[in-house]
This record gives sequence, structure tokens and C-alpha cells, in this order.
Amino acid sequence: MIGAEALLASAFFYAFTAILIRYMAPMWGDKAQVAVRWLLAFIILILYLIYKNKRLVIPKNKLGLLTAMSISFVLLVFLFTSGVQKTTVANSLFMFYGVTLVFSFIFGSIFLKENITKTKVVSLSLAMFGLLLFSGDFLAGSKGIILSAASGFFGATIPLFYKLLKDVDHLVVLVSQYGIGSLFAILVTIISGETIIRQASLSISLLTVIFALVLIIATALSVYGFKHFDVNAGSALTSSEIAFGVILALILFRETPSMHELAGGLLILAGAVVGSLNFKTFKYISRLS
Repeated sequence: MIGAEALLASAFFYAFTAILIRYMAPMWGDKAQVAVRWLLAFIILILYLIYKNKRLVIPKNKLGLLTAMSISFVLLVFLFTSGVQKTTVANSLFMFYGVTLVFSFIFGSIFLKENITKTKVVSLSLAMFGLLLFSGDFLAGSKGIILSAASGFFGATIPLFYKLLKDVDHLVVLVSQYGIGSLFAILVTIISGETIIRQASLSISLLTVIFALVLIIATALSVYGFKHFDVNAGSALTSSEIAFGVILALILFRETPSMHELAGGLLILAGAVVGSLNFKTFKYISRLS
């Protein structure tokens, strides 16, 4: 599997996360559900390593980077989980990916010295115009919009971390991410004093395990994809989660975006598509067609 295909598959699996967050809400507190599903993901990975009889060694010179990445990812998830509870799934995804596109462009250009192409500039411009259509909600203090936008900032750091960790075994990255991340999430949950279990439910407990498996699959595909693909264009590809997520929310929750939300979202999605037009897989795809 090439980088672009892995990122598209990752976007498909990640599209289910906003939906699953809603379904888990009756049982778990916002922070608690993050801590629980990350802890489950870590346990599943450890069991997999035991089954494979595989020993992982974390490079000492990468421990700081792995820790920073894990904490950044948890903060992203905390913010997005709270955001999607306070606005529509579509709005959360629009804001998250619009802000992610803008800061991925900035981070990729500054820290990774990636080329600034006309395609990327057009992609960035479309995303920014799309975000402007949500500025009224932002200035009005819509908590869901603000939290989703803040999560987008941290979302832009993840491809950067994955690129900087490209020489580290992907299983080491995954185990570190969910191990360090779950510990941090548990500490934050305890300190916050939030209610951990609102109402016990067997079906939601099973759904929590499924959520953990979805996270592992999506993250593994994302780690692999960003190791083999340009950060700016890769972030654009993962934005296809917008389309998947909006369709799922429409089917499951009957959430229909308003005209200005739809216009802003389409501009952001257009920016994502334009940003992916320069990837190197067109020759590969044309050979298959």
C-alpha cells in the first residue's frame, strides 16, 4: 500500500470516530471516554505484541519527541470530543480540517522545509475562505466551533511528528502514543474531577472496545501514510474524512448543514482536494485503469 492509499483508508476509519463519540456519551464523561478508549487501544497493542512474541525498543533520543506527540494527540482528542458534543458533526469536521490544513501548510513549510507550490497556495486559500464563513459562529462564542478549531491546531502537529519519527518502527510509535497518551489522559481526567461513568451500559462498553480497534487501525494507516507522503498534501487527503463524516451524520443523526455551513465546508473540502492533486500516485492509478 502506498502512502496516499493508506491516508485515504485512514480518513475512512477516522470518520467513524465523531459518530462513536456521540454513542459513547451517555455512559462516559468527555475526558473519561478518551482515557478509556486510549487505554484499551494500548492494552490491545500489548496483547498483539505478546502474541507475536515481539519486543520493542524505544530509541532514547526519540523519547522526548514520542512524548510530545502523544500529549499533543490527546489534547487534540480532548478538544474534538468536547467540540462534537456541542455542535454538529459536520461543523466539528469542517472547523477541525480547515484549521488543520492552514497550520499543516505553515508547519510543513517552516519545520520540514517542504516546497510551497501553487497547488498548496490555492488549497490554503480555499480553506481560509471556507473558515471565514464560520467566523460569525466563532466570534459569537460557539463552544463547539471554538473547541473544534483548537483541536485542528493540534491536528496539524501530528503529521509533523509522524514525519520526524519516520525512522522509528511504526509499532513503537503506536505503542508509545497510546501508552503515554492514555497515562496523560487518565491523569487529566482524575484531576478534572469529571464524572467518569455516567450510566453503566453493556452495549456502550462493547462499543468502547470497537472504538479502540478503529483507533488502532486508523492510526496505523495514518502513521504509515505520513511516513511515505508529503505532509501538506497528506493532510489534504485525510480531509476526505469530512465527506465520510457528513454522510454518516446525515444518515445516523439526520444532521443537515445550513447553507453557510455547507458553503464553508465545501470550500474546505475543495481545498483538501486541490491540495491532493499533486500527489505522485496518478501514474500508478492510470496504469491500473
